Amino acid sequence: GKLAIETSKYRDVKYPLAHEYPGDEVDEAPYIEGVRKHLLEAVQHRLTADVPVGCYLSGGIDSCAILGLSAASTQTSVKAFTIGFDSSDYDETPIAQEMAEATGADHHIMRLKADDLYDHFVKTIWHTERTIYNTLGVAKYLMSQQVHDVNYKVVLTGEGSDELFAGYPAFRKDMFLHGLDHLPDSERKAWQELLEKNNKLFKGAMLAREEFVSPAFNAKMGFTPSCVQPWLSCADVALPLIAAERRADVEDYDPGSAIAATLDEEMLKGRHPLDRAQYVWIKTMLEGQILTWGGDRVDMANSMEARPAFLDHHLAEYAFTVPPHLRIKGNKEKYVLREAMKGLLPETLYKREKFAFMAPPAHTDPKKWQAVLKLAEQFLSEEAVTQAGLLDYEMVQATFAKHEDETVPIDEKVQLDAVINHMLGVQILHHHFVQTDVPALAATRAKELGWHA
Repeated sequence: GKLAIETSKYRDVKYPLAHEYPGDEVDEAPYIEGVRKHLLEAVQHRLTADVPVGCYLSGGIDSCAILGLSAASTQTSVKAFTIGFDSSDYDETPIAQEMAEATGADHHIMRLKADDLYDHFVKTIWHTERTIYNTLGVAKYLMSQQVHDVNYKVVLTGEGSDELFAGYPAFRKDMFLHGLDHLPDSERKAWQELLEKNNKLFKGAMLAREEFVSPAFNAKMGFTPSCVQPWLSCADVALPLIAAERRADVEDYDPGSAIAATLDEEMLKGRHPLDRAQYVWIKTMLEGQILTWGGDRVDMANSMEARPAFLDHHLAEYAFTVPPHLRIKGNKEKYVLREAMKGLLPETLYKREKFAFMAPPAHTDPKKWQAVLKLAEQFLSEEAVTQAGLLDYEMVQATFAKHEDETVPIDEKVQLDAVINHMLGVQILHHHFVQTDVPALAATRAKELGWHA
């Protein structure tokens, strides 16, 4: 006989066609109750374990909802773990503390200083096996280490909520631009200006500095989603950074075309603009960031299992049926989730606008920038860059000089922070997995631990 192997799609994100949604006058109550029911079931299911189960807790609706439902389900004090930063612009511990106190949680706060993050950057890249644009991945790695150190092996997390209920600023931007045709232009513009103002810290990272149009995306789905614009707009910045002898191989490469080609047109055709935007994020950043370098890889680096209740497939499939205007209502993101968790959340959190969870970028702190320069001395020196043969040393130097130029606007520095993190990541990956004899390293380590085949 012969063994036949075939590849086929098992599951996809399938939204209703735009015309199948009910109108604005639909009763909200059944959807609110449906979200509450499915999320409670998802949390209760993930609390089942033969070891204690804790919760990651930020200052966002998602993790606060998970902690609140966990405490209500167990009727005990739940162990909660929070990352605190030494920058008030990025630190969410006050709201996390308020939620912990409201639920009677046993609250553990890990407070990170500027140099803590880049001091552990190299080891984090070993575990992520991919470059990272923000040191949040390092913070998550350090947090999982602390969870492990207090003998917890399982935590519930809030990942997936923004994907299901349109929590990211980019989704609101696309809703305002493409999904509210009935609104006057002046009102739509006012909402967009408010969005830009409230998310100015993330312009250059989660929101593009300027609108970027990809012909391939426009042809595939009618517009270029705001969530991919920050990355696509970096193509012209990234290309000159590639070593000249390798640059020719990618000069004709169009990242927008490459990503758009992977998307199933049948899942986009006839869908509401918000559904199309969320579909693209789920197919790109959810896998490429949220569940890898920002989640599972840095958690499992310390033998810690993270359970994202929002990604329960029953809850996800229900969320895909929630009308777009109940995911984003007016200028309020995750509206249906807020209403479902009303009474469980502190009043300040219930009313609060989504705040993207990021570590403070290097340009915000001189100590952090010095830590970057220290890493660059090792991995982005002329010798290291020449040996790897991946980057153009003169352009690397020019990028650092531009970052230190005081006339460069903040949103461009945010973008440059991400580019520099990626350059460091490329060089560190080369060091870890190309320059290093990994099998020999593994054999040495096994001998040290007394392991024998």
